[in-house]
Amino acid sequence: MAYETLTQLAPFILEHQSKGTIAAASVNKQNPEMRIKLGDYTLEVSLQRDPRTYNVVPDLTGYGVFMLEGPGEYLMAGTNVQVVFTPNTPGPPIAGIAWQESGVFDNGQWVRNHILGGDDSVLRYDMVTVAAMNQSGSGVRLTAGERGIQKVRVYRYK
Repeated sequence: MAYETLTQLAPFILEHQSKGTIAAASVNKQNPEMRIKLGDYTLEVSLQRDPRTYNVVPDLTGYGVFMLEGPGEYLMAGTNVQVVFTPNTPGPPIAGIAWQESGVFDNGQWVRNHILGGDDSVLRYDMVTVAAMNQSGSGVRLTAGERGIQKVRVYRYK
């Protein structure tokens, strides 16, 4: 599955490498989180968690590659990871997901297979804790298969 995904993304990876608009992460139980600054947001990449027992770190390995497509727009792929966005420039302090879709590239053309939202993007249910951290509780879950490649647009609010 990983090689199939990388084959689809290869032209985009090369393009973004030349622009400096790409980053990657690898996480595991011993190192379950990684922060990446990419564009106007910091991506907190962590192992995929159960939203009801968020503090339990699973014994998994996860990875992802993240490309900045435009202001607040990302192309990403990976497995066993979730991504939370935090603004890193002046302005409203909370980031949310404006739209999110999964799909594949067929001969270099994006083919959407799902529009995601709601339960697809809720990463945490402990909203009091999340609000105190200036977060929305939503983000991106990257898993093998149909949700392994996603396009996401992020917005800011207060």
